[in-house]
Amino acid sequence: MLIPGNSGLLLVIPKSAPSPLLPKITYFRCMDFTYKIVNHGTYAIVEMSGNLIDKNQATPLLEEIQDIIEKGINNFVISMEHFRYLNSNGLNVLVNILTKSRKNGGDTTICSISDKIKEMLIITK
Repeated sequence: MLIPGNSGLLLVIPKSAPSPLLPKITYFRCMDFTYKIVNHGTYAIVEMSGNLIDKNQATPLLEEIQDIIEKGINNFVISMEHFRYLNSNGLNVLVNILTKSRKNGGDTTICSISDKIKEMLIITK
Protein backbone atom coordinates (compact mmCIF):
# COMPACT_ATOMS: atom_id res chain seq x y z
CA MET A 1 0.00 0.00 0.00
CA LEU A 2 1.34 3.48 -0.85
CA ILE A 3 0.60 6.31 1.57
CA PRO A 4 1.34 9.98 0.72
CA GLY A 5 3.95 11.58 3.00
CA ASN A 6 5.34 15.10 3.33
CA SER A 7 7.82 14.70 0.50
CA GLY A 8 7.26 11.27 -0.95
CA LEU A 9 5.30 8.07 -0.68
CA LEU A 10 5.60 5.51 2.05
CA LEU A 11 5.46 1.85 1.09
CA VAL A 12 3.74 -0.08 3.85
CA ILE A 13 3.18 -3.82 3.96
CA PRO A 14 0.11 -4.81 6.03
CA LYS A 15 0.73 -6.55 9.37
CA SER A 16 -1.21 -9.57 8.14
CA ALA A 17 1.71 -10.51 5.88
CA PRO A 18 3.92 -13.31 7.25
CA SER A 19 6.96 -12.01 9.15
CA PRO A 20 9.64 -13.41 6.79
CA LEU A 21 7.99 -11.54 3.91
CA LEU A 22 7.64 -8.29 5.84
CA PRO A 23 10.34 -5.91 4.58
CA LYS A 24 11.53 -2.80 6.36
CA ILE A 25 9.43 0.23 5.57
CA THR A 26 10.73 1.72 2.34
CA TYR A 27 10.61 5.45 1.68
CA PHE A 28 11.26 6.93 -1.73
CA ARG A 29 10.95 10.43 -3.11
CA CYS A 30 8.56 10.87 -6.00
CA MET A 31 6.56 13.94 -5.06
CA ASP A 32 8.18 16.59 -7.23
CA PHE A 33 6.80 20.05 -7.78
CA THR A 34 8.03 22.36 -10.51
CA TYR A 35 6.78 25.61 -11.93
CA LYS A 36 7.52 28.07 -14.70
CA ILE A 37 6.40 31.69 -14.82
CA VAL A 38 5.96 33.41 -18.17
CA ASN A 39 5.47 37.18 -18.16
CA HIS A 40 2.95 38.50 -20.69
CA GLY A 41 3.14 42.19 -19.83
CA THR A 42 -0.06 42.84 -17.90
CA TYR A 43 -0.31 39.31 -16.52
CA ALA A 44 1.87 36.28 -15.84
CA ILE A 45 1.17 32.62 -16.50
CA VAL A 46 2.28 30.23 -13.77
CA GLU A 47 2.63 26.71 -15.16
CA MET A 48 2.68 24.15 -12.34
CA SER A 49 3.50 20.48 -12.66
CA GLY A 50 3.93 17.54 -10.33
CA ASN A 51 2.59 17.40 -6.80
CA LEU A 52 2.22 20.18 -4.27
CA ILE A 53 1.96 18.70 -0.80
CA ASP A 54 4.36 20.72 1.34
CA LYS A 55 4.28 24.49 1.74
CA ASN A 56 8.09 24.55 1.71
CA GLN A 57 8.03 23.26 -1.87
CA ALA A 58 6.34 26.49 -2.92
CA THR A 59 8.48 29.00 -1.01
CA PRO A 60 10.49 30.00 -4.12
CA LEU A 61 7.26 30.31 -6.11
CA LEU A 62 5.64 32.60 -3.54
CA GLU A 63 8.78 34.74 -3.34
CA GLU A 64 8.85 35.07 -7.13
CA ILE A 65 5.13 35.96 -7.20
CA GLN A 66 5.83 38.72 -4.65
CA ASP A 67 8.72 40.04 -6.79
CA ILE A 68 6.47 40.11 -9.86
CA ILE A 69 3.77 41.99 -7.95
CA GLU A 70 6.35 44.53 -6.79
CA LYS A 71 7.23 45.10 -10.47
CA GLY A 72 3.59 46.02 -11.17
CA ILE A 73 2.14 42.76 -12.51
CA ASN A 74 -0.74 41.68 -10.31
CA ASN A 75 -2.77 39.35 -12.54
CA PHE A 76 -1.96 35.64 -12.77
CA VAL A 77 -3.18 32.64 -14.72
CA ILE A 78 -2.27 29.39 -12.99
CA SER A 79 -2.11 26.51 -15.46
CA MET A 80 -2.46 23.11 -13.81
CA GLU A 81 -2.39 21.07 -17.02
CA HIS A 82 0.57 18.96 -15.84
CA PHE A 83 -0.36 19.01 -12.18
CA ARG A 84 -1.07 15.66 -10.51
CA TYR A 85 -1.82 16.10 -6.82
CA LEU A 86 -2.76 18.84 -4.38
CA ASN A 87 -3.48 18.62 -0.65
CA SER A 88 -4.49 21.29 1.88
CA ASN A 89 -0.96 22.75 1.90
CA GLY A 90 -1.06 23.09 -1.87
CA LEU A 91 -4.51 24.62 -1.69
CA ASN A 92 -3.13 27.16 0.79
CA VAL A 93 -0.45 28.12 -1.74
CA LEU A 94 -3.12 28.79 -4.38
CA VAL A 95 -5.13 30.88 -1.92
CA ASN A 96 -1.94 32.76 -0.99
CA ILE A 97 -1.31 33.69 -4.64
CA LEU A 98 -4.94 34.77 -5.05
CA THR A 99 -4.79 36.88 -1.89
CA LYS A 100 -1.52 38.60 -2.85
CA SER A 101 -2.91 39.33 -6.29
CA ARG A 102 -6.19 40.80 -5.04
CA LYS A 103 -4.55 42.87 -2.30
CA ASN A 104 -2.59 44.55 -5.06
CA GLY A 105 -5.59 45.27 -7.30
CA GLY A 106 -5.30 42.17 -9.51
CA ASP A 107 -6.82 38.74 -9.76
CA THR A 108 -5.88 35.10 -10.28
CA THR A 109 -7.46 32.51 -12.56
CA ILE A 110 -6.83 28.77 -12.46
CA CYS A 111 -7.12 26.80 -15.70
CA SER A 112 -6.56 23.30 -17.10
CA ILE A 113 -7.61 21.59 -13.87
CA SER A 114 -7.96 17.82 -13.65
CA ASP A 115 -11.32 16.47 -12.51
CA LYS A 116 -9.82 15.22 -9.25
CA ILE A 117 -8.37 18.63 -8.32
CA LYS A 118 -11.54 20.37 -9.53
CA GLU A 119 -13.56 18.26 -7.07
CA MET A 120 -11.25 19.30 -4.23
CA LEU A 121 -11.57 22.99 -5.17
CA ILE A 122 -15.36 22.73 -5.31
CA ILE A 123 -15.54 20.98 -1.93
CA THR A 124 -13.30 23.57 -0.25
CA LYS A 125 -15.06 26.54 -1.90
